[in-house]
Amino acid sequence: MLSQVFTSFWAKLNLAVVASMGVVATTGMPVTASESPLADGVYLYGQAPQPEVIGSEYLVFEVENGEAQGAIYYPASEFNCFTADINNQSMNLAIVDPFDRAVYPYEIAVNMNGDIAGRDRATLVAELEGYHELEAISNNDRRILETCQNDL
Repeated sequence: MLSQVFTSFWAKLNLAVVASMGVVATTGMPVTASESPLADGVYLYGQAPQPEVIGSEYLVFEVENGEAQGAIYYPASEFNCFTADINNQSMNLAIVDPFDRAVYPYEIAVNMNGDIAGRDRATLVAELEGYHELEAISNNDRRILETCQNDL
């Protein structure tokens, strides 16, 4: 009994120290919508800074409440659907093989850039490491996204 109280005390103390330092401890668990680094909406990211570059990987997905559904693809090739949990450190994808429905994990680091010292989340921008956010989402991207949302 005493060891449980002691363990609980140290856990609370460590949490208080982390909170007082202004550090957010992440567990890899999904975050709530208010904590998600990506606001609800549709996104297109590519390894190339332009859309439809042959040989470059792209992600088209919709975020809702800190979770995402979408597709990972190469232009003029097949695509794989995924679901993902997003936190301030990573986007954790579960990619579904279209043939045997096997699920494969894939992690993309999330970098938070902006005015961190001011703690103003409105000035923080989430970037997926190795990818560029693209503004123009094509009709084909929307078709792929819709296909995956209906399939998952």
